[in-house]
Amino acid sequence: MVPVVGGPWSSVDEIDFATLPKRFVLKATHGCKMNYFVPDKAQLDIPSCRREMERWLKTTYGTYSMEPHYAKIPHRIYAEEYLDEMSNLTDYKIHCLNGEPQFILTVTDRVADGDKAMTATLDLFDVHWTPIRALKASGKEIPGKGDLPKPANLEDMLEVARKLSADFKFVRVDLYNLHNKILFGELTFSPACCVFPYFSDEFNLEMGSRLRI
Repeated sequence: MVPVVGGPWSSVDEIDFATLPKRFVLKATHGCKMNYFVPDKAQLDIPSCRREMERWLKTTYGTYSMEPHYAKIPHRIYAEEYLDEMSNLTDYKIHCLNGEPQFILTVTDRVADGDKAMTATLDLFDVHWTPIRALKASGKEIPGKGDLPKPANLEDMLEVARKLSADFKFVRVDLYNLHNKILFGELTFSPACCVFPYFSDEFNLEMGSRLRI
């Protein structure tokens, strides 16, 4: 997984910026779109950063997203290592049903804008890396051409997802692949608030039919 370089902190007063490395990323443990990239600490507006962290800690994400499991997570901040290739990393979102990977949604060209909807390119593949034509545009997220290169260690990534999803009926395992090194992002139990607006209705029905409850 991406190395942690600080935290977790339950209060902004606990964050000692002097002890953090020259570059890092601040993240919240209890919600989505709570990421603060610091490529150069010398240029960081610390008071502004503290205000943003304070806002995160006061936000109960699970309430307004209607995802109640988030509401039970302690509100904390932590710092991760800043990866040089951050802007060019592909996010591999491996959707697993009954402990078995079923398909992979990739996210590239991602541009975040605070709490606003992010811009991103989405591609969809089966576990053999055959493109699946079942994506549709959703806001600023648009389908790609399905020509993203297959990772050389795809089978290893699928095995990681298989192990992490073994105890769940459904979970999305988010991984990164940096120089053929697999990095863990997160486990997501209710992607897109369980709406899946970027998948076709036919695809959602097909995947739903595979879920054993």
